Amino acid sequence: MIGMALLYAAAYGYLPIIKGTGTQTITETETLIRTTTITETAGAQSYTVTLTYTRTSTKTVVFTQTETRTITVTAQPRSRVIGVDLRWSDERPIFGSPKIVITGYLVNVGAETAYNVVLHVTYYQGNVRTTKDIIIGNIQPYDWKKVDEEIYYEGGPIDRLTIDIDWS
Repeated sequence: MIGMALLYAAAYGYLPIIKGTGTQTITETETLIRTTTITETAGAQSYTVTLTYTRTSTKTVVFTQTETRTITVTAQPRSRVIGVDLRWSDERPIFGSPKIVITGYLVNVGAETAYNVVLHVTYYQGNVRTTKDIIIGNIQPYDWKKVDEEIYYEGGPIDRLTIDIDWS
């Protein structure tokens, strides 16, 4: 049942509970150098005095952040079927008939059985619209069914395709 819980969470976009602490340390070092040169001339004698002043300071700051996120998941009161990772591809082999391949999962995230689940597949070839139904059957509460179906067709490539899920 853990796999089902993960599919349920993925389908609804829920994230797991996150509890944690992060610490970041920032160290800055600043060095200041100041040099002063004094030159004096008195008659035939001159002398130079150079004064150098250096100051170094280091500052460390520690930043701590704690985050707690709690998510409550409430079961759907009725049946509700959603598609998870439901994909299609238009396969046109050199020899043989072209076909549409539909793969993915159907998940009942509701608390009651979803009866007579059907995929209504509508595809377009230019301005020509064709609809095919794929009968899946019943899906028990919090259960899933794998979809791996092929629809053979004739004519040009598929321009657009929609998949609608229906149940009673």
